[in-house]
Amino acid sequence: MLLLKKTKKEFTMKGATIKLTMDRADYGVATANNVASQWNSVVTVTVPAGLAYVLLNRTPFIFYPCTAADTKFTARNGKIAVGFKGAGDEFVKELYVWDYGTYHDLTIPQMKNVEYREMVALNMASPYVIAREDEELHIQLYHSQVMDVSEAGNVVEFNVQKVILA
Repeated sequence: MLLLKKTKKEFTMKGATIKLTMDRADYGVATANNVASQWNSVVTVTVPAGLAYVLLNRTPFIFYPCTAADTKFTARNGKIAVGFKGAGDEFVKELYVWDYGTYHDLTIPQMKNVEYREMVALNMASPYVIAREDEELHIQLYHSQVMDVSEAGNVVEFNVQKVILA
């Protein structure tokens, strides 16, 4: 059961906060290499049966892609997008896009630091997005370099509220 409480344009969710990372297949996370110079989903989160994931506005995203040499992308060009694909949707709906240059200049500790949170946080038009079972959240990449998801240095992580459906 999803509980929402509204006070002065503020929403709170009742559910456990979980961190979704590239290695959490148990939470429905799958990864794939991108194809250079076209939009690709590098992380796809399929919500498991009996659950809903609530992605709150202002959620920070840690995104540190590596090349096959286990080194950070050297080029500043590119974009990162967060998207949503509902049941029956053919295409991913874009929720927010960052210029990759924002991430290029930051280290992982900086991305996690509250002083840099505004730079790496979602800025959606709605206060939250609810993905129900079998719906998907996508992290997409458009870049001239290829992200090799098998490299140990890759980091993609963000939090969602995990709600058990009754």
